[in-house]
Amino acid sequence: MDFMSSTKVFLLISFVLFSFQIFPVEKNNPSPKKCREIIHSLSEKGEATRSFNEELLFLLVRPIESLELHVRIYNTLKFEDIYYIGDIVSKPWIELLKTPNIGKKQLRQIAVALEKIGLYFDMIEGWPSDRDQVEILVKKFQFQSLDLEIQKKLIRSINTLKLSTRIHNIFKFRSITYIGNLVSKTRRELQGQGLGQKSLSEIESVLSKEGLYLGMVSDWPLVPKQLRVLVKSFQIKENRVARAFESLDVEVQKKLVSPIESLNLPTRIYNAFQFEEIEYVGDIVSKTEEDLFKLRGFSDKSLNELNIILSKEGLYLEMVYDWPVNRDQVKVLVEKLNPSKK
Repeated sequence: MDFMSSTKVFLLISFVLFSFQIFPVEKNNPSPKKCREIIHSLSEKGEATRSFNEELLFLLVRPIESLELHVRIYNTLKFEDIYYIGDIVSKPWIELLKTPNIGKKQLRQIAVALEKIGLYFDMIEGWPSDRDQVEILVKKFQFQSLDLEIQKKLIRSINTLKLSTRIHNIFKFRSITYIGNLVSKTRRELQGQGLGQKSLSEIESVLSKEGLYLGMVSDWPLVPKQLRVLVKSFQIKENRVARAFESLDVEVQKKLVSPIESLNLPTRIYNAFQFEEIEYVGDIVSKTEEDLFKLRGFSDKSLNELNIILSKEGLYLEMVYDWPVNRDQVKVLVEKLNPSKK
């Protein structure tokens, strides 16, 4: 055998071994054709049924951050327009390997993370290439899409669930502090955290009495700081009342007459406000969610981001009911409260 032939054989063997290492065979997973049918049927239905199909979709619409990989991998994937797990498992590993800064080591890390939740590369066909269609699927499991009463339950402490002391100790060790933390996980994930079949049955039974279930919300905050902001934002939303401008504290009034630039809004939201001549913070907090959704380019994601930003300032939508529509009247308030700002 000459040198060229031996080199080809070596490369072929390496390719086969690499394939089996990166792309584990999962006998119990559905075929690509079946997955395609699942996605198509779910995107067509107005209401979803609680079934294996929905559990699979729940995993696919999770953000890639839920895989607990290195931040460098997330940034690389997002640069390639890969934001959800479904974006990953709809591609063959060889295609991902062509991505800049994704080598064998990084690919292996992704494969191991996928394997933990029962997924693998090139698992599905028919994953939407249109971002708007993907967002429709994603919205189905988002916190903001849930009923208000369900949202209230998710921000409750996990200790309010009547579970055994052993289960609560495991939750404490795993930093599962809110009910939302729990229902953002699948049964398989909890099995890998020291919970057996008996404990899982107990958890599912208690959740069902609350109208909840595992694999319910896909975008529960992973970072403690983000979680605290969400809880605070929701509590403010729950207690908010529309008030007259003059009844507000002077410091709050000053915030309302400040230009929207003071909020450090994302460019997308800022541009939407600028297009509609929303110049002051008071212009924002006098509006309803329905008003904002009429703005060009304003989405559910924009609303969630805005609520978090406002909550940090102790503000919320529909905070004042008598904010001036006339620009001259607004300028009078600005001059009165912030004389240096016109």
